[in-house]
Amino acid sequence: GLNRSILSQGWGIFLTLLDYKLSRNGGRLVRVPPQYTSQTCSACGHVSPENRKTQEAFVCAVCGHAENADANAARNILRAGQARSTCSEAKTFESAA
Repeated sequence: GLNRSILSQGWGIFLTLLDYKLSRNGGRLVRVPPQYTSQTCSACGHVSPENRKTQEAFVCAVCGHAENADANAARNILRAGQARSTCSEAKTFESAA
């Protein structure tokens, strides 16, 4: 409804401003889809909802990797962002050649 629309607009404005500030200071905003970041093991890559034992605890059902669920998801997001950034740089380099 209306609340969701208002929240989405606020988030869009925030991302626009963040992108502007980053590019102005030599940075770049890399958007990473959030799907499965909290269910993926940052150590072995296994994806399963069973990896989330609780809201706070992450324990991989395959390799046994255990850590705070938010920290595990943050590692996955970082890795995905770095991969997207590397791919973007490669495409830019190829198009410049």
